[in-house]
Amino acid sequence: MIRVRRRGTARSMINRFFTVLVTAAMTATVLASPSSAQTIAQTRAEIAALSATLAQQQRTSETTAKAYDAAKVQFANITTNV
Repeated sequence: MIRVRRRGTARSMINRFFTVLVTAAMTATVLASPSSAQTIAQTRAEIAALSATLAQQQRTSETTAKAYDAAKVQFANITTNV
């Protein structure tokens, strides 16, 4: 007697098992994360702190860019004079 195995049966069951396992793990991770337990006030405070940090970084970036441009012009002048 020839034994015929249906294709995909074992694999589909394994795939379903891993899909359920991964989904459960992801759900548990999201629910257990501390960010999900924050109140709206805490989230707003965090956004304000991040905005202040971003503003400071932008000011620093502008200062650095201006210094770079000045150095580039100075280098071009030196190169031209040589």
